[in-house]
Amino acid sequence: MEKKRDFTLSEALSSSPDFSEEVASETSCCGTMDIQECTLRLEDGLDLVVSCGPKSWCHATVLLASNRFKQILARSGKDLKGNKLCSAILESIVEETVVETAENFSTRAHKFERADSETQVTLSDLTQKSIVLASGGTKLHAVALKSGHENYTVKFTLSRYNSNMDGNGQVVHLSIGNYNLSCCMYQDQAMLMVEQCPPQNLARISKDVKLHRFLFRKMIEGDLVEFESVSCPGWFISTVFEGDNHAVDMCKAGTQRLTRFRMN
Repeated sequence: MEKKRDFTLSEALSSSPDFSEEVASETSCCGTMDIQECTLRLEDGLDLVVSCGPKSWCHATVLLASNRFKQILARSGKDLKGNKLCSAILESIVEETVVETAENFSTRAHKFERADSETQVTLSDLTQKSIVLASGGTKLHAVALKSGHENYTVKFTLSRYNSNMDGNGQVVHLSIGNYNLSCCMYQDQAMLMVEQCPPQNLARISKDVKLHRFLFRKMIEGDLVEFESVSCPGWFISTVFEGDNHAVDMCKAGTQRLTRFRMN
């Protein structure tokens, strides 16, 4: 009886036929009465062989074209065995890809830190209506005050924030005593509200995006200012053009509402 000898992968490769471009580019199936095989081309030099037996067993084998292995052996020699051979194969077939991601406005974590800068200001729109706090203390109104009633005008505390947010304007926070101006979306409409929030929660704002509702961009044009919501970009604090004692609310640019104020 002929004695079996050890078999190495390098011997198989050296005797394996080359995979030509024409053959490798096709999907072929062949088989015998007992076992059927189907070869699927995955990519250049990489084939998937699916074998099916008579009793419905099936297994898949991934084959690398021999001409690819022969290049490894030509460089490293045919004495490669075991782990060294596997390492050479992996170095040949594994390609390193470096993916760089660009940080942008939508993905970057915005950070806001309150600066040591507070100013007491009053606001009036272009029709000389003053901003007052309606009864109940939860809504602002624009009112044409009669002479001698200027004390009803709200005095805002304007706090400046340092931030890494791109864009025009200075990020600020507006408060009235213990109440803070905020802006939130309700369905498809941004709403201006007056609500309480512990001051320590507003000293630094980063991960909690819900607190962005308390921040506005203050943009100056001449002697007028606009306040755009940070949490609802494109929405501005505004008053009505005609009429008196209407609520101060949010609007988009280009509407009939007034978005510019004189700040004193």
